[in-house]
Amino acid sequence: MSVQQADMFGEFDRAAMVPMKPRKPQKRPHATKVTSRIAYRDGRPRAGTKAAIALECIVAAGRDGRTRREICAATGINYCSIAAPVLALLKADLIVELAATRPTPTGSPAHVLVAREVLQ
Repeated sequence: MSVQQADMFGEFDRAAMVPMKPRKPQKRPHATKVTSRIAYRDGRPRAGTKAAIALECIVAAGRDGRTRREICAATGINYCSIAAPVLALLKADLIVELAATRPTPTGSPAHVLVAREVLQ
């Protein structure tokens, strides 16, 4: 079957007859290769990456510890993104939240987090 097309003046143009072929779905060659899957998997951050970065930051602070805002400033991780990893570290008993507080840039008190291994 062909599609008939008219030129500017509404007359039938034989040269414009284009045979209609059904389109085959194209496979994406990169989606089937094993190396692409491995590269994709290796490029994504793993679960617990932020927690490990936060723990390393807290351990590096020593007995002085760090507040959540200080962890964000030192690591570059967003404040909203650091809350869950810090909570996981607290539940795993790897860090301790001291009763001592430090003022944040806005002036409100913030609890200091210290690594348990530093306290012992």
